[in-house]
Amino acid sequence: MSFDYEACQDAAQYLRLSREQIIANQTQKPDGKKYVWFPDKENAYVKGELIKTDKGKCTIKACDGGKEMTVKEDDLQEMNPPRYEKCEDMAGMTFLNEASVLNNLRSRYESFMIYTYSGLFCVTVNPYKMLPVYAPYVIAAYKGKRRTEMPPHLYSIADNAYTEMLMNRENQSMLITGESGAGKTVNTKKVIQYFALVAAFGGSQDDGKTLLSQGTLEDQIVQCNPAMEAFGNAKTVRNDNSSRFVSINQFSACRIIQSNLRAFFGMANCEWMKLMFKIKPLLKTAESAKELEEMEKEFAETKVNLEKETKRRKELEEMQVSFIQEKNDLVMQLQAQQDQIDDGEDRCDQLIKTKVELDGKIKELTERLEDEEELNNELVSKKRKLEDECSELKKDIDDLEITLAKVEKEKHATENKLKNLQEELATQDEQIAKLQKEKKALQEAHQQTLDDLQSEEDKVNSLTKQKAKLEQQVDDLEASLEQEKKLRMELERTKRKLEGDLRLTQETVMDLENDKQRLEEKLKKQEFEYSQLATKLEDEQALVSQLQKKIKELQARIEELEEELEAERAARAKVEKQRADLSRELEELSERLEEAGGATAAQIELNKRREAEFAKLRRELEESNLGHEATVSTLRKKHADTSSEMSEQV
Repeated sequence: MSFDYEACQDAAQYLRLSREQIIANQTQKPDGKKYVWFPDKENAYVKGELIKTDKGKCTIKACDGGKEMTVKEDDLQEMNPPRYEKCEDMAGMTFLNEASVLNNLRSRYESFMIYTYSGLFCVTVNPYKMLPVYAPYVIAAYKGKRRTEMPPHLYSIADNAYTEMLMNRENQSMLITGESGAGKTVNTKKVIQYFALVAAFGGSQDDGKTLLSQGTLEDQIVQCNPAMEAFGNAKTVRNDNSSRFVSINQFSACRIIQSNLRAFFGMANCEWMKLMFKIKPLLKTAESAKELEEMEKEFAETKVNLEKETKRRKELEEMQVSFIQEKNDLVMQLQAQQDQIDDGEDRCDQLIKTKVELDGKIKELTERLEDEEELNNELVSKKRKLEDECSELKKDIDDLEITLAKVEKEKHATENKLKNLQEELATQDEQIAKLQKEKKALQEAHQQTLDDLQSEEDKVNSLTKQKAKLEQQVDDLEASLEQEKKLRMELERTKRKLEGDLRLTQETVMDLENDKQRLEEKLKKQEFEYSQLATKLEDEQALVSQLQKKIKELQARIEELEEELEAERAARAKVEKQRADLSRELEELSERLEEAGGATAAQIELNKRREAEFAKLRRELEESNLGHEATVSTLRKKHADTSSEMSEQV
């Protein structure tokens, strides 16, 4: 049942958008741009156009000012389509985020639509203005209506609770929460007023005398307001509720201050108070003289202490200068010795690096020799012609092994020398530690370290000469090995190339013939399966078209039934209005209620029959939709399987 704008009169614009605005929001076409919400200091969230995203950062153009800015991707929030503008139930929005909720509440508040649903809750914003949404005709419009039939309002929730109470015969409760000034008390009063007006229509003639003595039910419920408001304004042990009593506290404090001022002005004209006012400054002057004497004494003492401190400071500054000079001299000496030690350590590091490089070269030579021996064994088994050359090469290899043994011996000798050098370096470190502790013997230790460094330089020079000799020997060995490798590799390459080429050509020819036969067989099978699938698709498409026609017919039937239901509901609403108007006259009520009761019973039976027919049609439609979806899904699966098989076979 659609919303009756005429029944709500001037309150309709504060409850729901007009039909033209609703149609404009629903038919608004997207412009192809992506809009998002980004945070702003003044307005919390602002609408912007997303231009591009790059590595977690987005460039946005504000819709108001047109400025471009970069924002983190996590700070952005999705924006709902235009059809959700001023949405009545925020639970139905596609993107239910903070920015969308705030924008929806703000846009509705700008149009003074203060009530908005959020699922089962009703959010209310205080307009600080009297709106005509609580008039009696608004109460009559919301009476007996479902929540989905009418726009958001406090009366809709109250009416649903009242009907649930009557039908289920169970107590109902409403929770109204919010901060101070949000309008909790006003909403509570409106709910009580609604219940009073709705419940006041039910009554009998026997209760007339009691109503005259106690007043109407509406008056009795309204009389409960002071007691209920007192509960909201009360103090408790946990909640002082001080915001409710600011004006009272201020009023009581002002009364105390005023009484004190009156008492003071009454005593000011007394003679004794005049004497007190004259004597009080004289007492202050005597106290100030004593304070001056004490200040002079303290000044003299501080002056003497200052002179002593200045003398002491000068002495300490002289001592500091002498200590700084000694410290600088010692630092210079230590730096000179440290530079010499660093030079020695650098030379030792270079020697160790050369040793490591030589070890690596020796390992490479041993690995190469092992490879050469394996190659020699293979050549002896395959070709007997090269036995003479192999014997000569073995002799050469034996010579090389002898030279390698010599090189290893020399390596051990160099290692022993390096160990001696390391021991000498350790002794030097101990001497350096002693030099740091004993400041007087710095010059003697410096001379000793110079002598030791000269001896080490001589040793290093001798080691460099030995290194050069070893490098020459290694180069000669590598040259001889490379010549032998070249000869062997050339023979093996020629042989292997010829054998490999023959095998590859034979295998490729066989593989190509087998692949050709397989592909021909697969193509024949695929063509046969493709023809079968084409026939199946045509049959299934014909079935789909038939099902779609049936669905359209059922939908048209459902629309007709819905129109009939709406007409019946309108007739029922008119009957209820007539019933409310006729309730004022007690004598005619009994006769017309019986007639209306018979008419409503007949209408209820008709409604039940039509609702049963509507339920049957809806079930048939759902079953047909499910069958259609099942057939479509099976067809899609079959089509996907066949296409995947075809792609794999191709």
